[in-house]
Amino acid sequence: VPLILIFFLKKRKVVIYWAAYEWMRDAIIKRKKRVEIDDILKLIAKILLITAIVLAIARPFIRTKGGKGNSLLIIDVSPSMGTSYLGGTRLDEAKELTIDLISGSENDMILYSFDGKLEPVVAKYSDDKQGLSDGVRGLTIGPTYSGAETLFEEVRGLGNLAETKQIYFVGDFQAHWYANGPRIVEAMEDLGDGYPMVWHQVDSRVDFQNCAVTDLEITKEGAFVGRECFLRVKVLNGSERRTEDRTVSIYIDGKRKAKTTVRLEPLEQREIPFQVIFDEPGKHNVVAELDPDSYKHDDRRYAVIDVPPKLSILAVVPEHDEDENPFAFDVYINAAVRGLLKEEHLEYKKITPLEVLVTPLADVDILLTVNVSLNAALPYAQKIKNFVAGGGGLVAFLPAENEAETSLFGVRFIVIEDAGRAVKESIGNTYLSFMKTGSLRPESIKFKKSLLFKDLKSGEARLIVESGVNGMSRKIGKGRATLFGFLPYLGYSNIQFNPNFVQILLQALWETRGYDEFFALDGKLDAWSEPWLSRDNSYMLFSGNKKNQWALVVDGLGKDTRLLIPPGIGPGFYTIEEDGKERFRFGYSTDTGDSYMEPVSETDLAEPIEEGLVFSASDSIVAGIGRFDLLLLACIFLIAAILFEAWAHFFRPIDIPQQQIARGQGDGRIKKILNSIMFWKKK
Repeated sequence: VPLILIFFLKKRKVVIYWAAYEWMRDAIIKRKKRVEIDDILKLIAKILLITAIVLAIARPFIRTKGGKGNSLLIIDVSPSMGTSYLGGTRLDEAKELTIDLISGSENDMILYSFDGKLEPVVAKYSDDKQGLSDGVRGLTIGPTYSGAETLFEEVRGLGNLAETKQIYFVGDFQAHWYANGPRIVEAMEDLGDGYPMVWHQVDSRVDFQNCAVTDLEITKEGAFVGRECFLRVKVLNGSERRTEDRTVSIYIDGKRKAKTTVRLEPLEQREIPFQVIFDEPGKHNVVAELDPDSYKHDDRRYAVIDVPPKLSILAVVPEHDEDENPFAFDVYINAAVRGLLKEEHLEYKKITPLEVLVTPLADVDILLTVNVSLNAALPYAQKIKNFVAGGGGLVAFLPAENEAETSLFGVRFIVIEDAGRAVKESIGNTYLSFMKTGSLRPESIKFKKSLLFKDLKSGEARLIVESGVNGMSRKIGKGRATLFGFLPYLGYSNIQFNPNFVQILLQALWETRGYDEFFALDGKLDAWSEPWLSRDNSYMLFSGNKKNQWALVVDGLGKDTRLLIPPGIGPGFYTIEEDGKERFRFGYSTDTGDSYMEPVSETDLAEPIEEGLVFSASDSIVAGIGRFDLLLLACIFLIAAILFEAWAHFFRPIDIPQQQIARGQGDGRIKKILNSIMFWKKK
């Protein structure tokens, strides 16, 4: 546009030639040509210099097709590959890309899947494109996961690695598993030279958000029928972005019983408590569920909770003098237990210590002794010990009177008149651990006359006060004995007046009863074992709705006997039947260790890429792994720039008319050239 404007605005001029014009014009033309050539050479030198600097800083390279050679194809089938992507899943996209690579390659190939372990799909090198493609199409999501270090370890263990010329790995490359560049470089060095690798990322979305239910468990208070039960659900935000409102729900036998809404910070994990009631005893299917997102496999956790029938407690309490003690020694315990459970779900009977000898204990769940010594020399002691060793439960509140009170179970102790208060810093993993949160004050619970237990094994302490341990639980034979060194009674403690005494007692009763109530499995499930398995019986596995069934193979002998679980079963509820009768029901969930969805970037892999790893996230897998580094080209451009500049300044011949040389007029020009040469030589 400026040229056009100049053309139209340019004023016409009248040219008048004068006498010496022709001679002057010839001189100007010669000088002008010489200047133009110098400028062009200098311009080329500057362009080459700038290009060389850019290439040296950017370190670009050109990927080229490699030579013919065997190719190892690895496809990631870890759970996160089930994430929704482009109308299908990440695994669907990986299959499509790999099939395109197979169809366009002239190399022989083998095919493996990877979910923490390399599994052969086509284990021998083959040029059968149809067979390789069919193997890719048949891949399914695996139950486990792992990262780069395990991948390299598995690759090093391949027997046909020596025949391999190049390795392709197609996956989603979460930063959680693949962002450690230095360790990857070490693994590449351990693998050795001659195994160039291409990593192709099928989904590189950085704003992707995923939340997961990582755990579902029942708390230490257990599941008593008709009583509020405490479930704990753990949720995770597996992305680098804060979530919006997410709904967490609890379903029991298909009906929603509770829900809440949460917002999670980036990578936050949180525990969410729920209170539910099981109105009937027996096995119940329980689901903890998040509202669905793009990765649905970790949005649910499945468990079967077996709620026992009504609780049978036999209280052993000595007769008391009403004038001396106006209340029975079990008055507070009796009230607490009846506050826990409805009458129709509780059987509470009371006898004296001597009546233990003539009372049948076969139908008793918990033997509760209050102010009764467990001295091995007493007449009823051996019957109590046999009851516990045979699988019964004993909860004993001891009188704290003499040195023989726990000789029945060989527990050492001392008697102390002032045991002190509960200490908040010492209540972790005890019956008071729930009081560490919120405004609850465990130090408000004070103990006076009490026993302090000595020489306990790890994990046996259940109550800890300022002076030591005054509550413990120990496995005795097939049963369990829980011993408290005090009485919940006037003059011994104020624990019976604390509203949390009910919850403490719940935990003691549930643990001592020893009821196996929670059945949940996750992760890789290829075998399952129980002591009662027998080769003489037949076993079947059914899905929750019995639409699918599998005959199970019994493998191994003796203690190693197990049932082989068919591969590929998905999350849900399952039942194992023995000779047509149900023996075990459980919930099976996807392992959530693969729920962190932040993708790895080229910056994370800068060091491995520098060492020769090819990392790609394009629409197609790189056809080869050759690499031409343009740094060499930068050196060539730099040398060329120096040569052009030198030619323009020093070495290009200068046209000086002979008549000027004869008159000495060229001496100044030559002197300037020589001075310039000396200057650059010094530099």
